[in-house]
Amino acid sequence: MSISRPEILSPAGDKESFFAAMDAGADAIYLGLKEFSARAKATNFHMEEVAILKDFACSKGVKVYVAMNVMVRELEINKICGYLKELLTHVRPHALIIQDLGLVRLIRNMEFNTEIHLSTLGNFSIGSGFNVIKSLGIKRVVLPRELTIDEIKYLAQQSKDIGLEIFVHGALCYGVSGRCYWSSMLGGKSGLRGMCVQPCRRSYTFNQERGNFFSCRDLGLDVLTKIVLMVPQVVSWKIEGRKKSPHYVYYVTKAYRVLRDSPSDNDAKKMAQDLINMSLGRPTTHYFFLSHRRYCPIQEEEESASGLFISKLGYGGGKKYIRPRIDLYPGDRIRISYEGHKGHNIIKINRFVKKGGKYLLENNHGVAGDPVFLIDRKEPQLVDRIKALKTKWLEFKKNKKRSTYQDNIKGFVLHTDIRNKGSIRSTKKQLSIYINPYLVKAQKRKKGQIFGVWMYDPDIDISNLSKDSWIFIDPVIWPEDETRWKKAIRKAIKKGYRSFILNSILHLGLLDLVDLKELNLWLGPFANIANTQSIYMAKSMGFMGVILSPELGKKDYMELARTSPLPLGIFIRGIWPYTISRTIHPKLDTHTKLLSPKKEGLWIKKLGFNYYLFPDWLVDLRGETGVLKKAGFDLFLELIISVPHNIKIQKRKYLFNWNNI
Repeated sequence: MSISRPEILSPAGDKESFFAAMDAGADAIYLGLKEFSARAKATNFHMEEVAILKDFACSKGVKVYVAMNVMVRELEINKICGYLKELLTHVRPHALIIQDLGLVRLIRNMEFNTEIHLSTLGNFSIGSGFNVIKSLGIKRVVLPRELTIDEIKYLAQQSKDIGLEIFVHGALCYGVSGRCYWSSMLGGKSGLRGMCVQPCRRSYTFNQERGNFFSCRDLGLDVLTKIVLMVPQVVSWKIEGRKKSPHYVYYVTKAYRVLRDSPSDNDAKKMAQDLINMSLGRPTTHYFFLSHRRYCPIQEEEESASGLFISKLGYGGGKKYIRPRIDLYPGDRIRISYEGHKGHNIIKINRFVKKGGKYLLENNHGVAGDPVFLIDRKEPQLVDRIKALKTKWLEFKKNKKRSTYQDNIKGFVLHTDIRNKGSIRSTKKQLSIYINPYLVKAQKRKKGQIFGVWMYDPDIDISNLSKDSWIFIDPVIWPEDETRWKKAIRKAIKKGYRSFILNSILHLGLLDLVDLKELNLWLGPFANIANTQSIYMAKSMGFMGVILSPELGKKDYMELARTSPLPLGIFIRGIWPYTISRTIHPKLDTHTKLLSPKKEGLWIKKLGFNYYLFPDWLVDLRGETGVLKKAGFDLFLELIISVPHNIKIQKRKYLFNWNNI
């Protein structure tokens, strides 16, 4: 079998990292703008910077991709249209990376033939989803980090000329990308919008033991990437790290270029491993990559942050100090003690410190004996190379003809059809979805109430439910289970069930042999629909209605009710999950409560093939039902989860983001 040569795709959160990636030999670089980026905490770039950087990179044979991979709110549509118009007219990146499929419609309506890549936040995980992807004109999908090599090969066989991009190195999220609401629920900072505060990195208490039970090691496929070279449909090796330093970007990029170009050379493998060790990242894991040897990525006794151990904190003569095991340079950053411990701090070195030399610290830093880690460095050789490239870029910028780019990005007036109220059913229905199908039978209906079941496993027996019951399809389906899901859904349709809620547009592929006109098909809340462009997309694909993202606020809901071309639903009550994961730490039990340092409770429930983390409180918007009905909402969704007897649900009024945005 021939060996492929995938591109090395490197991150850039600022110009220095961009030049570090170029100098290390990246084939392509991805970055974000100041707005609409899923790494909002990175420095990111102004539009004019990206225009010059892209042209400069092109002159060196390097591609540039722009990530606009956030869930877009309805109130932002005109603004993002202005960004897209400027970006596609004046920057012309090699590709746009998106999460929100509504942007596909906007780009095509602007008549730009830009290559579109679906972000890992789009949660692409089934082979039949390629039919949907191809119909949208998307050229590449970024696969979830949780996949095994066998699942990657399975998807590759069905890819229909769609390129596959896989992560080979970088931070791992505990939750499945695009299915994590943890940060949003604990303070309105949505991971789907690039503002995650990483609650999974906190310490939690379980059975009176405190540990980092959800803080993952970094993904590091290193020498295992040789296997991927036998899968030609994998066209890109992606390195995570738009918030990482130029040092990290340089060394990791260099390492994976060596691994790609010399996969069978043992000396090259050792060189690559040394380069990775020099990158100052967290300890790494192969995670689930090897199907027969899946690793839990969490070691709760480990330090959860990145860095290279260089010293212990000393004390003498009334002063604290370190004696580093390696040379330190001005601008290097060191971290004292562990995150969350007393005296934990990050400081910048202000002078050269020879290996074994003494460097004095303030007395409020740490406790004598605490470990000290190097987390970023400014070694002169790399600094000089970055400066040299930056000088060439500045000369390139000076000689380039004056751009027609308008520094003041203007809005873009987008006309949408106001929903014709007369064509929509006036009956307002309450839909109660139960985890346990046997609970549905025991319920007595109220007027306007309909029941359904959360089908979290294709083997769930729903045959005793009435045929007007709604079937809520699990939001995360893995490649190894796809065939069973197809059979289960077709069996349900054959038995006479007609109302289905899919939690991803891509799950339409599960119905590839079904006449959609016979179904009452709705798009569910896990699809993260937040704007009319996505709703128009859903309508064109045969959906009869949409249940909006639960992360939105009142203003967005009101505006969507005014402009939506389809009937709308809203999650009105229930225990909404923090996140969904494919793994659990072996020390943890399901149905047992954990507490965060701020006493926020959570418990874990295994549903089918996934682990769901639930809070110990309800979202309850029933007090807003009158406002929502008046606005035009048609369906009010309630999720009813069986709660373990030892979990006490708090009595608190929790409205999610209703009043936040």
